[in-house]
Amino acid sequence: MRYKAVFFDRDGTLTENDLAWEALRREKLREWSGRPFDGSDAYFMRMFQKVMDGGFPFAPYKTEEQELAFFRQWYLYVFDDMGITQKRDERADFLVQHLWYTKKRVYPEVREVLEYFRGEGYRLGVISDSPPSLERTLQSCGIAQYFTSFTASSLVGAGKPSPVIFEAALRAQGVTAEESLYVDDCRPEADGAREQGFTSFWLNREGKAGPPFTYIAWNSCANLCSRHNPPKSPAGRLGTLRLQPEGWGLCGSGRKAGPFRPGGMAASPPAQRRVPRAFWTAGGSF
Repeated sequence: MRYKAVFFDRDGTLTENDLAWEALRREKLREWSGRPFDGSDAYFMRMFQKVMDGGFPFAPYKTEEQELAFFRQWYLYVFDDMGITQKRDERADFLVQHLWYTKKRVYPEVREVLEYFRGEGYRLGVISDSPPSLERTLQSCGIAQYFTSFTASSLVGAGKPSPVIFEAALRAQGVTAEESLYVDDCRPEADGAREQGFTSFWLNREGKAGPPFTYIAWNSCANLCSRHNPPKSPAGRLGTLRLQPEGWGLCGSGRKAGPFRPGGMAASPPAQRRVPRAFWTAGGSF
């Protein structure tokens, strides 16, 4: 089977939130409330669910304009929670204007990785549990030009690991799951893609996966692809990345791969598609 496409998650895989903008939000909310802001994912989702449960007219949102209105309401609920009572509309507008969902930055090695796959002729797409601004965020980061599909959960009506969002992404690229690779920093979502037939990898930035996961070099990605697709350029291109054992790793999330041979591919049982079960490290970022 020849691989034709590579799909990536966005948050935690291609991009992270811009730390300077996050610092601005913390400072402003502390200034206005006299209390520290809880920036955890759990708090974000609690306020998010509150907007959803409150019957907000743009939940779920389908346009960027509705998305902006939704997050403005999100900040108003944060103000309620933190006891901010003065200049609420003005301050909500300020935070939405300065801290909209587009404030992200690309991990350092992403462009080199994308250049490699594009140079080898792969179709590249993004599959993200995100609002309609998915493509805009990648434009603002300067990497949207690498992709020919942007599959956002808010527009599809289902999030990962639902088969619905993966099927929508495959249709957008005109490929099958068996012809596709997928990379995600969330293991259940990587596993969900594997359930649909993708060769799927878990991007573990903490570097804490234990046996049977094993560290191998980035050029194993090129080796994997070249086993199925004759390379247009030397497979060692990805091997030029600075290797740092303490950095991140990609783990194959397949559950049926056989014993791992360090530096190589997992030995798959007969009648099973060969899939890597590896723990990749390189340069600290993807």
